[in-house]
Amino acid sequence: MHAKTDRNTRYGDDGVDHPLLRRAIDLADLNALRLALLQLTGDPELEAMEVEPQPRRGGATAAAVVAERHVARLKQKAFELIARGVSHKSAAPLSEEVARKLMENFSGRALADEEFRLSYEELGLDENPREVTWDRKPPVEVLDGFKVAIVGGGLSGVALGRLLGRLGIPYTVIDRLDDFGGTWQRNTYPEVRVDADYRAYQFRFEKNYPWKDHFPPQREILAYVKHLAHKHGVTQNTLFGTEMVRAVWLDDDKVWRLTLRGKDGGERLLDANVVVSAAGLFGKVKLPQLPGIERFAGRIMHPAEWDHGYDYDGKDIVLIGNGSSGVQMMPHMARRGRTLTVFQRTPQWIGPLENYGKPIEPELRWLLDNVPYYWNWENYAAVDTFSRMQYLQEEDVDWRSQGGEVNPGNEKLRAFLEGYISSKLAGRPDLIAKSTPAYPPLTRRLVVDNGWYDALMRDNVTLVTDGIASFTESGVIDAAGVFHPADMVIMATGYEVDRYLAPAEYVGRDGTTLHQAWDVDGPRSYLGMMMPGFPNFFMMYGPGSQPRAGYIPSWIEIWGRYVADKVARMLERGVRSVDVRRDVFDRYNASVDARARQLVWESGGAGGYFVTASGRSIVNQPWRSYEYFNAILNSDLSDFVTK
Repeated sequence: MHAKTDRNTRYGDDGVDHPLLRRAIDLADLNALRLALLQLTGDPELEAMEVEPQPRRGGATAAAVVAERHVARLKQKAFELIARGVSHKSAAPLSEEVARKLMENFSGRALADEEFRLSYEELGLDENPREVTWDRKPPVEVLDGFKVAIVGGGLSGVALGRLLGRLGIPYTVIDRLDDFGGTWQRNTYPEVRVDADYRAYQFRFEKNYPWKDHFPPQREILAYVKHLAHKHGVTQNTLFGTEMVRAVWLDDDKVWRLTLRGKDGGERLLDANVVVSAAGLFGKVKLPQLPGIERFAGRIMHPAEWDHGYDYDGKDIVLIGNGSSGVQMMPHMARRGRTLTVFQRTPQWIGPLENYGKPIEPELRWLLDNVPYYWNWENYAAVDTFSRMQYLQEEDVDWRSQGGEVNPGNEKLRAFLEGYISSKLAGRPDLIAKSTPAYPPLTRRLVVDNGWYDALMRDNVTLVTDGIASFTESGVIDAAGVFHPADMVIMATGYEVDRYLAPAEYVGRDGTTLHQAWDVDGPRSYLGMMMPGFPNFFMMYGPGSQPRAGYIPSWIEIWGRYVADKVARMLERGVRSVDVRRDVFDRYNASVDARARQLVWESGGAGGYFVTASGRSIVNQPWRSYEYFNAILNSDLSDFVTK
């Protein structure tokens, strides 16, 4: 009898472990859990619970949370519903109208019409939320005679391959590496992980992937990409160890002729009706030519070319650069090296993120696996919160006229980050001065603190802001004349982002290469994906496409849908080539430039890799996320010259 009582106390009628469930509810995003249960039950009590904005990052932004007066009741109600087995029930499919009401209930505000479609897709309720379908599927012989070449086997290449495969359109993925992963295959330096949490850094077509970390490390993301490639049949359509060296448009034949080079140096040709660059933004490493570097006798490494066979324990290490890669690895190098000298040209805004570097708790994993729709609403919560950050990038004319720099929210973010820096470097005013940027937050990409400030306080770490005068055989002399010994130099100096798609060469209709077309004022595109004079050529993550809000996997799906849709319409209508109209391209880019001038990146000339030397943004799209999304969604073949 005693054993039975214990079991009934611990387990519910549905066999749910009560203590585990209570811990899971304590860890949950309660607003997301409320909406999942509301979707399952339609319970009016859940619907009536109010939400309020919870300040984040010093009040610069906010998250929609359940009002405190409802929290205890919500936790108890969630416990009762789940323990009674509501999680094993299925809700009826939602109409878009009902889904919209739920989304508005989540945020406590009306959802503007222009915001709805993107928000609905981010919720991911549909099995394939960004699907492409045929209006009139062409005959098999038409499809069999068509070929799409996808250059790059990272997230973009795999996602696009999946879409084309579902349509039955033949494609080949070409990748110079030996396996899928792209940048996540190349970057294996210590402590490398994504700085977006798992809720947003995942595709919406792959439901509830079993992530292990809140911010997945490189090995987890690599496993994710490979899982998707194998699951969706991309593997059997991929050429590994093959570099696409050159692509030339043959206007008479309406095909691209690709020169492919194998690892043995041998070359062969491949013709494709459509070519898509899925090479991403970070393809070509930047290795600045510093004075005397050829004299250095030690080891030089870039984070994307890490040699795991090199033993740096107890060595004198110099780290050049304090972007995301440099900040991620620096604490590890400080622990392992005898000394670590960090050369910092420009201070970065480096701040904390909750749960960074922590595993997903087993109880939270249980909730994701056992409560239908919790995965959807938790993802939605993350994107909803992050999307509010984009408003901090916009210059407020009235605020500036009163002496402010950007807008009130940006000012709050600055105060929050300055307070964080001061708290981490307490007692070291010299380091605080060196570590605090003069430019506003979000002018450059925010960097996540992986222990950077803690490492700066170590006795074996030196932060140098004087610049590099020259290398010697055994170290580096800074601009103040101080010598810093080095056995190893880490060049965390980033990538040549202005050399989009490099080292591949694309030759368009008039014999002009893509980079010649961009020589005037840097890379440009239409919607981040197309360039006039280069028919049947698409770019994923092309110039001016990095979104201001939302995370890259969602936008990869959006770009991929655009490409797959245009290819499908070409085949349906018997169109052999599409080339974006010059007037459409020029009008779009004029609006891009005008809008970008209202944003923080181009103010003060401190935009980092976001902008060219002339101060023009070439990486980020300037629109709010839903504006960019709707522009992509509403673009059709009328934007192109078709033949």
